[in-house]
Parts: sequence; structure tokens; C-alpha cells
Amino acid sequence: MKMNVYDPSPSDVAAWVQLGKPTPWPDQDWDMYVCNGLNDDLILAYANDPSCIQREFFVHCLYQLVGDFTAWSTGNTVLAARIEELLANVDAKSHEDVRKWRDETIALRGGELSFDLNYWVHHLYADQIPDGR
Repeated sequence: MKMNVYDPSPSDVAAWVQLGKPTPWPDQDWDMYVCNGLNDDLILAYANDPSCIQREFFVHCLYQLVGDFTAWSTGNTVLAARIEELLANVDAKSHEDVRKWRDETIALRGGELSFDLNYWVHHLYADQIPDGR
């Protein structure tokens, strides 16, 4: 099966994860492509799965979604609803990194946390961005 890198379906994302080893992103913007609205359930499931070899990537995707919304898309009601749905599915059984994302997202939205573009959009990978964007 050939993976659609630029508009990945859940089966495309699962195929990448199921390679079973740390694998480079198929494209430098893979995180944005995975966050296309088709994969939200999968993003949350893999971010919660301690056995997922790419778990940190999916935690990053959760932060990417909120960062993108906060920086550029606050009027995007579809993205806002997607984030609400993800937040609603985080509970006490969720991985601590996912609970941290939920708590920080709530704090950011409540004005208790100031927005830092690098932290949210490049979460876990900010040190790998050559020009510090």
C-alpha cells in the first residue's frame, strides 16, 4: 500500500506507526498533514499508548492543533470543536503527557498561561527548528 503523505488517512498513519521502529517523518510537515481532521481519534489513541514507538509525535500533534488554532485560526469553529472533542476524551486513565496537554490547554484558554508559539506549535521539537520559528 502506498501511503498518502500529504492527506493521510487513519490507515496511512497506522501504517507509518506499524513500521515498529523510530522512523523519520515522511515529510517535514508530516505533523500538519496528520492533523488534517481525519486522524484525531488516532492521534489521541497513540498519544495515550505507552507502547507506541511514535507516541511523542502524537503528543506533539495535540500541541500542534492547539498552537495552530491559537496562533492563526481562532475563528475556525471546526478546529475549535475538534479540540473540544479531544479535551472531552481525556480522563484520569489517560497518559500523563496527555493530561498535561489537557491541563495546559485549559489554562491557556482561561488566560492563566501565556501563549508561546515555539512551545505549542513545535512542542517537543522546538530545538530541531533551524531558524527558531
